[in-house]
Amino acid sequence: QVLGSLRRKGLASELWRDQWMIFDKDGKEIANLIEDRIHLGLIRRFLFKFIPQSYKLSLKDDPETSLVFTQTWTPLILRYRAYSSDYKKLTKAIPQTLLLGILKLVAI
Repeated sequence: QVLGSLRRKGLASELWRDQWMIFDKDGKEIANLIEDRIHLGLIRRFLFKFIPQSYKLSLKDDPETSLVFTQTWTPLILRYRAYSSDYKKLTKAIPQTLLLGILKLVAI
């Protein structure tokens, strides 16, 4: 059973900052996932890999409804935290299992 799909935004994702488009099971774009800041993305890619990342997932129809994934580093543990502006509305648009897959993608 297909829950949805993700597509990376090509060269912009490779060079500047990660950007992903999220599609529902019918192939309609429902959300975007964007890395926090361009300059930190550049530093992370080319100079220093251990700067914590942050991603914002926002719905295409309602950009105010968002989920922010924040990475924190401790000496031995890599940890992610998720903050949502309206979790019920978000999970109505994006299935929870797809959200878990997106979090796994961000963690890689």
